[in-house]
Amino acid sequence: LVNATTIGLQQKHIDRFWKKVVKHGPDDCWIWIGNKCGAYGSVKINQQTHNAHRVSAVIDGRELPAGMVVMHLCDNPPCVNPRHLEVTTGFKNMSDAVAKGRHATGVLNGRAKLVEDDVRVIRRLAEQGVKPAELASQFGVSPGMIYFIVSRKSWAHVD
Repeated sequence: LVNATTIGLQQKHIDRFWKKVVKHGPDDCWIWIGNKCGAYGSVKINQQTHNAHRVSAVIDGRELPAGMVVMHLCDNPPCVNPRHLEVTTGFKNMSDAVAKGRHATGVLNGRAKLVEDDVRVIRRLAEQGVKPAELASQFGVSPGMIYFIVSRKSWAHVD
């Protein structure tokens, strides 16, 4: 559980935090101008580094149960406006990214082991009766991945 007590958040930290934010209207993005880690704001509190948007949610009085994430409803990583943040599951956060086209799919995913032509071949061979275990061995992926490819739960964008 992450909350104001568990991270040792004090008024001096809150004051310092808001000095690193450019605020506009209440419904606009409030942009973090302090340190960053990638696209996300980064802030130190009591010698521990935290994502700025998570700290903003905590300052807003929210608790972050173990395993929960803080999702940007505005899709703007440096935004720390509490109105734009939702405490949710990693699954919902990822589903939101996929639905909005912000998630790398296919060969754009840095962990992809296949290319689109491989996917087409796998589907064609599966239609011809080649067993998933054999396809998995041939292409260096798991039988589960073969199932996802053939059922179009993965690589759905490939014809």
